[in-house]
Amino acid sequence: IGEDGRRLVEKRRKEARNGLEMASKRTSLAHLVLTGGFAEEFLRPLREALGWAYSSLLALYEEFEPKAEVPSPRVIQAGLVEKGHLPEDLAMRLARVRELTEPEHEGEDVPPPSLKAGESMVASVQSLIDLGRQKEVEMGL
Repeated sequence: IGEDGRRLVEKRRKEARNGLEMASKRTSLAHLVLTGGFAEEFLRPLREALGWAYSSLLALYEEFEPKAEVPSPRVIQAGLVEKGHLPEDLAMRLARVRELTEPEHEGEDVPPPSLKAGESMVASVQSLIDLGRQKEVEMGL
């Protein structure tokens, strides 16, 4: 690849690194809140972490801006799973995190996930962050 190609790769790596750092901070906050006994309050930072992690991984491979909003399932499927950047089993676990961190519908009164379920959700998002960091490093080799 030429100079422009290398510059593009470096730009994408830097954006992804920054986004993964945000994902990591939000995941840490979610875990802290969860283990502090506030199961209801951990959902929002965990969902934001999921958005940062997914969008950062996408940013490594295409023009995509890392952000807190979770990309659509179809974007994730087409951009990551089908291209072999995200293992199917992790994608399925993360789909569950996505569903369980959805904001409640109007008039719904749903108990928050258990501590065990919350820990599992945090671990899944952490796996995505770790994968993103690994792919970012591999791109620089």
